[in-house]
Amino acid sequence: MTIVLYMGDDEIELPTRNAVCPHCEGRGTSSAYLGAITQSDREPGWSWDDSDDFDDYMRGAYDRACDHCGGKRVVEVADRDRMTAEQIVAYDEQLADDYDFEAEQAAERRMGA
Repeated sequence: MTIVLYMGDDEIELPTRNAVCPHCEGRGTSSAYLGAITQSDREPGWSWDDSDDFDDYMRGAYDRACDHCGGKRVVEVADRDRMTAEQIVAYDEQLADDYDFEAEQAAERRMGA
């Protein structure tokens, strides 16, 4: 797999390296799809009040393959150390664009969009 940036009509292929998956922290599995379990969820009558179910959760019985790495435990990331000067400029521009887009989305969510 490679990482390709699309800059107008140009395609810039970036060198990559493997890194530990930041979503599952290298475990290959995750229960993140269940959401966070709070203390109130463990109160009588709530979703995790059964101690056996909660013990199963803590043991990983509800885990499934990580949505991000597919259970491989690693993901490919851009390898800045092996990039050319042109690749670094393009990569930094893409990161800045991504950051701006995510900030705009967060602002829209705060406004109720």
